[in-house]
Amino acid sequence: WLDLEHVMWSDYMVVMEERHREWIEDMYFNTGVKDKIIVLDIPDEFWFMDPELVLMLRKKFEKAVRDVMGI
Repeated sequence: WLDLEHVMWSDYMVVMEERHREWIEDMYFNTGVKDKIIVLDIPDEFWFMDPELVLMLRKKFEKAVRDVMGI
C-alpha cells in the first residue's frame, strides 16, 4: 500500500500505466508527487510473475533508470 510517508520518502515512483499515475496524483496532489512518477506504459493485465511481464518490466525499468541518471 502507498501512504504519505512513502510518497514523501521517495525520490521517484515507477508505475505500470497512466491510470496508476493518475490515482497517485489524485490521492497526493499537494505533495509534489507529480514530478516523481515514471510511467512504464505496461498494461496492468498480466498474472503475477508472468514471464512476459517480468521481461517487459526489466527492460522498461532499466531504460527508465538510465534516463533518470542521464546515461
